[in-house]
Amino acid sequence: MIVTLTSCKQDEVLIPGNNPPGSNAVSSIIIENYVNKCFIDLLGREPIDDEMVQESSLIKEGGLADSVKLALVQKLQFDSNWVEGDSSYHIAYNRRLYDISKVRMVEGISDGDLNTSIGIFSFQLESDSLSGDSAGVARWRDEIKELRRVLRLQYQFRSYKISISEVFRRLIDNSVYDEINMNTFNFINATFDNLYYRFPTTDEFDNSWTMIEDNSSVILLGRNGHNRGDYMDIVTSSEEFYEGLIRWQFETLMGREATADESLTLLKLLLQEGYTFQQLQQYIMIDEDYSNF
Repeated sequence: MIVTLTSCKQDEVLIPGNNPPGSNAVSSIIIENYVNKCFIDLLGREPIDDEMVQESSLIKEGGLADSVKLALVQKLQFDSNWVEGDSSYHIAYNRRLYDISKVRMVEGISDGDLNTSIGIFSFQLESDSLSGDSAGVARWRDEIKELRRVLRLQYQFRSYKISISEVFRRLIDNSVYDEINMNTFNFINATFDNLYYRFPTTDEFDNSWTMIEDNSSVILLGRNGHNRGDYMDIVTSSEEFYEGLIRWQFETLMGREATADESLTLLKLLLQEGYTFQQLQQYIMIDEDYSNF
């Protein structure tokens, strides 16, 4: 007996409208929301209508690729062409970074208040100079110099003369920060909290105190120092300082903490020579969690 076995071939079923997602699958609103977020986070303002139309079109035409998102972020960070109201995106970006860095470290003190303090200190300097108080003169000169260094930091960072590490060193090395965090006990705790989002361990605090108050040589965060200046150098250039930058930017841009993998990846990059704070922002802002597409 011969048995013939046959099989039935299943007919293909086509479901209309079931195309793979692409740029057409992402609504214009989502793209515009991304452009809006980039402008607000980097420049501190929303895009005007012409900017919104132009940048949204470029992203859509580029197929929502990371490269077109990166182009927008870099444009807002670095473009030096004249823009009404901003002078340029590059200037507006650095002004924004300066402002939010002051908010993080010195309660957002205005430049007007910094200049007022410089005026007061200048009067004190002149008074002490007339009275022959050399110690007072030296003190007020230092106070004025530190505040002027704060006022100049946005311009020097913009022209690539100082690093992000130096930006934060200046923001903890001035009379405003000292007034907010009076005495060495508060200064040590505040620098760890502001920069690292934690307080020092007992050993870290004791070594910091010894370094600042006793001018004695001790090890802190793997480095040797013996005075207040060394302390500020160490806390604004340690590996944990860069971890703090990552945490700050994720909380600012993403509204969440970085995952362990994200932190590790970005820390390795930031510790490489030449990897910049702007690249840290670019990494975050082209991610789909930020763009939502």
